[in-house]
Amino acid sequence: MRLSHELEGWLRGDGDKTLGGLIDLFEERSFAILFLFLLGPSALPLPTGGVTQVLEVIAIVLALQLIANRDCVWLPRRWEALDLGGDKQARLLWG
Repeated sequence: MRLSHELEGWLRGDGDKTLGGLIDLFEERSFAILFLFLLGPSALPLPTGGVTQVLEVIAIVLALQLIANRDCVWLPRRWEALDLGGDKQARLLWG
Protein backbone atom coordinates (compact mmCIF):
# COMPACT_ATOMS: atom_id res chain seq x y z
CA MET A 1 0.00 0.00 0.00
CA ARG A 2 1.26 3.48 -0.81
CA LEU A 3 2.39 5.73 1.99
CA SER A 4 -0.02 8.47 0.94
CA HIS A 5 -2.97 6.06 1.17
CA GLU A 6 -1.88 4.83 4.60
CA LEU A 7 -1.41 8.39 5.85
CA GLU A 8 -4.77 9.52 4.48
CA GLY A 9 -6.49 6.47 5.99
CA TRP A 10 -4.92 7.25 9.36
CA LEU A 11 -6.02 10.89 9.20
CA ARG A 12 -9.57 10.06 8.12
CA GLY A 13 -10.05 7.07 10.44
CA ASP A 14 -10.90 6.87 14.10
CA GLY A 15 -8.07 6.89 16.56
CA ASP A 16 -5.30 8.97 18.01
CA LYS A 17 -4.35 11.87 15.70
CA THR A 18 -1.17 12.80 17.52
CA LEU A 19 2.46 12.62 16.53
CA GLY A 20 2.80 9.64 18.87
CA GLY A 21 -0.11 7.94 17.08
CA LEU A 22 1.63 8.46 13.73
CA ILE A 23 4.83 6.93 15.09
CA ASP A 24 2.90 3.98 16.52
CA LEU A 25 1.18 3.36 13.18
CA PHE A 26 4.29 3.41 11.00
CA GLU A 27 6.71 1.90 13.58
CA GLU A 28 10.20 1.59 12.00
CA ARG A 29 9.07 3.50 8.91
CA SER A 30 8.26 6.52 11.08
CA PHE A 31 11.93 7.57 10.87
CA ALA A 32 11.63 7.99 7.10
CA ILE A 33 8.30 9.77 7.34
CA LEU A 34 9.59 12.22 9.93
CA PHE A 35 12.72 12.89 7.86
CA LEU A 36 10.48 13.64 4.89
CA PHE A 37 8.36 16.11 6.88
CA LEU A 38 11.34 17.71 8.61
CA LEU A 39 13.69 18.04 5.64
CA GLY A 40 11.11 18.58 2.89
CA PRO A 41 10.73 22.34 3.51
CA SER A 42 14.52 22.77 3.11
CA ALA A 43 14.23 21.55 -0.47
CA LEU A 44 11.72 24.22 -1.42
CA PRO A 45 13.07 27.30 -3.18
CA LEU A 46 11.28 29.61 -0.75
CA PRO A 47 12.61 31.84 2.03
CA THR A 48 11.79 30.23 5.37
CA GLY A 49 13.22 32.75 7.81
CA GLY A 50 15.34 30.25 9.71
CA VAL A 51 12.60 27.72 10.40
CA THR A 52 14.38 25.06 8.36
CA GLN A 53 17.41 25.23 10.65
CA VAL A 54 15.23 24.27 13.62
CA LEU A 55 13.74 21.38 11.64
CA GLU A 56 17.23 20.27 10.62
CA VAL A 57 18.36 20.14 14.27
CA ILE A 58 15.39 17.88 15.06
CA ALA A 59 16.34 15.72 12.05
CA ILE A 60 19.88 15.43 13.45
CA VAL A 61 18.44 14.15 16.74
CA LEU A 62 16.48 11.53 14.77
CA ALA A 63 19.61 10.60 12.82
CA LEU A 64 21.48 10.08 16.10
CA GLN A 65 18.75 7.70 17.18
CA LEU A 66 19.26 5.71 13.98
CA ILE A 67 23.01 5.64 14.58
CA ALA A 68 22.31 4.33 18.10
CA ASN A 69 20.39 1.49 16.40
CA ARG A 70 16.98 2.34 17.85
CA ASP A 71 14.04 0.44 16.38
CA CYS A 72 11.51 3.19 16.99
CA VAL A 73 11.51 6.95 17.30
CA TRP A 74 11.85 8.40 20.78
CA LEU A 75 10.28 11.79 21.37
CA PRO A 76 9.55 13.71 24.54
CA ARG A 77 6.01 12.97 25.78
CA ARG A 78 5.05 16.56 25.17
CA TRP A 79 5.88 16.18 21.46
CA GLU A 80 4.15 12.79 21.22
CA ALA A 81 0.94 14.46 22.39
CA LEU A 82 1.14 17.04 19.58
CA ASP A 83 -2.28 17.04 17.89
CA LEU A 84 -2.27 16.59 14.10
CA GLY A 85 -6.06 16.75 13.71
CA GLY A 86 -8.33 19.67 12.89
CA ASP A 87 -6.81 22.58 10.96
CA LYS A 88 -3.39 20.95 11.06
CA GLN A 89 -4.85 17.86 9.40
CA ALA A 90 -6.11 19.89 6.44
CA ARG A 91 -2.73 21.60 6.05
CA LEU A 92 -0.94 18.25 6.22
CA LEU A 93 -3.18 16.72 3.55
CA TRP A 94 -3.52 19.64 1.17
CA GLY A 95 -0.47 21.81 1.90
